[in-house]
Amino acid sequence: EAERLHSKVYQECYRRFDIYDTLQLSIASGDDLLAVLTLFRTRAAGAFADEDVYLLKALSKHLNTIFYKHCRERDTAASVSGAVEMITKKKAPEKLEGAVNFAGFAILMGFMVLVMISDITKLF
Repeated sequence: EAERLHSKVYQECYRRFDIYDTLQLSIASGDDLLAVLTLFRTRAAGAFADEDVYLLKALSKHLNTIFYKHCRERDTAASVSGAVEMITKKKAPEKLEGAVNFAGFAILMGFMVLVMISDITKLF
């Protein structure tokens, strides 16, 4: 750990933003990189634990499937409404697209709350 904390990357990039630890998930399909999800922790929050890695790993299969499907279909259906339009042959209602976007955002926020609760319980 001392080597990491004294590295040039840590000193010039992470330290100035009070980033102590990072956890990354690369989502790929074959040779194509689809997305990179990076989580950061401050020194006060401490390093990521095995439980955090486990949770992210559990989500990785689902995220990989979602990104793969989206990228595979993006040529013909650039969004949720495009996919619905392809299936039903009718324009997707704006309310449906909004509801799907909200649901995705709610799931992401829920995961962030779980990580935050995990961090807070470690402080006490």
